[in-house]
Amino acid sequence: MFLHTLKKVFLRAACGVALGFVAVSAAAAEVVERQLVVALFSYQDRAIFDVKVGAEKIGSAGKFFPLSKPRLKIGVLLAEGPQPITWMVAAEGSGVQAVKARNTPALSGLTADTRFLGVHIYPDNSVEFTLSAGYPVYTDRGKAISDQAQRANAQQRENAQ
Repeated sequence: MFLHTLKKVFLRAACGVALGFVAVSAAAAEVVERQLVVALFSYQDRAIFDVKVGAEKIGSAGKFFPLSKPRLKIGVLLAEGPQPITWMVAAEGSGVQAVKARNTPALSGLTADTRFLGVHIYPDNSVEFTLSAGYPVYTDRGKAISDQAQRANAQQRENAQ
């Protein structure tokens, strides 16, 4: 009788623990995913290609020039959380080189009106995300890079005259 009662208690405890794991697993499995328009802003001094956000291939971007527009990819399904960013660049000679972002930005703060994800790749290989309901724009850092490039171009034209 004692063993029978002990078995019942053990089985109930085991079932309770198992159900707890299922509940925790179900809660942890709830991931927010959204289809977004991704706007790729590259501030690199050379063209980049095969840009990936997580496992999603976003595309390519030419060499940065002031006031350049981002490349767009529509309907990219992304989940909230850390997103490793990688891309390829032309290497010395005729090869290519894989580049991994210095940081791993996290996609967070998606709201019902979020439609665009701005992916900003800076010259130091760091990446920043911006979320918006409308067409994305330069970040403050991107605007500073653009302004500096405009001044350098104006100086170059002035020196050429």
